[in-house]
Amino acid sequence: MVKTKRKTQSSATRIIGVPESTAVQKRELVVSALMSSATNRINPNAQYNGTASNVVSGDIHRIYVIRRTHGGCLHYLPEVLDCQASYEQWGRMNGHRVHVYNDETVAKLPSLLPPAVADVGELAFALAVAFGWVAKRGPQWFMNLTLNVDKFESQMPSHWNGIAFTDGKIDVASNALQAFVDSGTLVYHNQVTMNDADKLGADLEECQESFTRQSQYSELVVDCFGQLQAWAPSNVAVAELLENYIMDLRNRNSKKDVNFNQIVRMIEVLSEQAKMIRNG
Repeated sequence: MVKTKRKTQSSATRIIGVPESTAVQKRELVVSALMSSATNRINPNAQYNGTASNVVSGDIHRIYVIRRTHGGCLHYLPEVLDCQASYEQWGRMNGHRVHVYNDETVAKLPSLLPPAVADVGELAFALAVAFGWVAKRGPQWFMNLTLNVDKFESQMPSHWNGIAFTDGKIDVASNALQAFVDSGTLVYHNQVTMNDADKLGADLEECQESFTRQSQYSELVVDCFGQLQAWAPSNVAVAELLENYIMDLRNRNSKKDVNFNQIVRMIEVLSEQAKMIRNG
């Protein structure tokens, strides 16, 4: 039997029976074709994380054809995407309020739609802002991470309240980050002079565009974060580090902020990363 399963907020399983055949090669061709078709059909979107497997029931008297679904998610309906697009357009037009909760409460509500799978650049940027490896200095943003031989260095304190900085001051009093800093593999300096060559943009959106255009920045940040995980006492400690930052970011993000949607997306990306790390 070829079994297909989607890992979503509700469980759905399809089982397609393939009868036994004395012609082994012929049966293998049929199973191979079904497996290929099933895999292609259940994975049009990576966020569903579908899997197909081939099992032998041992029942020579029956052909199984089963579909089982438990519950259903709002995002299964294609109209939901149209509603989302209209809602976002209405917000850009400064339309009147269309929800009963205040903006601060709405900002903290989880999305009704599953987050899109983040690419490396998007994840690296969210991590870099969180750890101050991309630094905010006044209204400007700068690349703030270099690798010298086997030591990562962050030159300037960031004015963005994140995991490593609070109110422009270094703050690494957390188990996972403190262990990394204590190892000497990551050094946070207190330099105040800014280098124009490291400037990424005059706002967060421009900064992300500049950052993701240069793949070496993403590679550097991912490498540094990997070292942080290696020095951390546990995966749970790293996950908690991100989760505490995410909670703070949710609390201070407001729909009135010009970067509201961008920050919401950063929260989604980091939340998925924290979940993945926690689950090992």
